[in-house]
Amino acid sequence: MNRKQMFKLNLTSTCDAYWAIYSIAIIGKTGSACVQRGDKLTTDANTIRGMSCTIMSINKWHPEKLEKLEKQHKTAKETK
Repeated sequence: MNRKQMFKLNLTSTCDAYWAIYSIAIIGKTGSACVQRGDKLTTDANTIRGMSCTIMSINKWHPEKLEKLEKQHKTAKETK
């Protein structure tokens, strides 16, 4: 696997991964090194409160495509 690939995790539950400061941990339900649907995600911001999120889906993340769409949207707005 290419180390530069990025993935977007869709999470459910009460944790807020955006508040992670130092660490994010994934607790696998199978003990495998691969992350999969149903695994738990916790951050240093949530461990004190005992909260975690459940991974609902894993999708490839393409930031370059997002930038292209944003540029197209901005251009379309400017031409109106």
